[in-house]
Amino acid sequence: MELSAFPSAADPSTESGLLMTLAWLIAWVAAAGVPAVIAYAMRLNARVYFGASLALSPVAGLLMIALIRKPQNEAPALRLFGKRWLKPTALLILIAPFAWLAYQWTLMLAGQPNDMGWNVGQWTHRYLGDTAIRVLLATLLVSPIRDIMGWAPLALIRRRVGLAAFFYAALHLLAYFWLDRNWSISGLIEDVTLRTYIMLGMAALTLMIPLAITSNNTSIKKLGRKVWDRIHWLIFPLAILAIGHNLLMVKAIDGAPILHAMILALLLGWRMAMWTRGKLKPAVATA
Repeated sequence: MELSAFPSAADPSTESGLLMTLAWLIAWVAAAGVPAVIAYAMRLNARVYFGASLALSPVAGLLMIALIRKPQNEAPALRLFGKRWLKPTALLILIAPFAWLAYQWTLMLAGQPNDMGWNVGQWTHRYLGDTAIRVLLATLLVSPIRDIMGWAPLALIRRRVGLAAFFYAALHLLAYFWLDRNWSISGLIEDVTLRTYIMLGMAALTLMIPLAITSNNTSIKKLGRKVWDRIHWLIFPLAILAIGHNLLMVKAIDGAPILHAMILALLLGWRMAMWTRGKLKPAVATA
């Protein structure tokens, strides 16, 4: 993409967009603290409701408090949800964006009003791309939320969320190849070579392939946990590539791409802080 496609550093609209995005993030964290304060006053585990409010919404945190109500109900309720309902709930949330897309296409094909606008192809592949990035960020969010909540069962859905991110990213490429390039391989190759943002997107999707292939228990057993973990560190560079793709694709650095970049920066900062904290811990003396 040409440099002229970007606003200058002094562009007021860009500065306003950055401030609004930062204000939105701060407001979200502050709102997530409300259920935590209420839970603390009711002698519930405030960390659980703060983490749930961050990951889902403050409304979800308040709903959890209303359902649990008493400290003696908390542990049994969380165990039951983790054992029976966590995976099905995660699956429903992950397929919801695809169901919404299918609904919009059904309306369009039936000649009914829909949200896709006049350029159905562009709307579809951008919707899938945004969804892929958000699900990818959700994959990176699982560990911090688990650490905040202190609720181990959350780790059980991490691979499922990662596979959903690959699913939406693959559909994003497929929709672009079909609806924008009409299955033209030469057109796709030309775009990858000439457009930096498409090159970054293709690189991110390529790095997702080994992660998707090895996201199963059999791969962990065959590769060993140490090797498997190293392969899955690829999620960090591919997330940076995906966010770069998202930022360069738009003509103004504003709105959702900046929000995605800020969330990724926070998540990477969290992991760096945890890694540094672990490295700086004094060694435990052994007898």
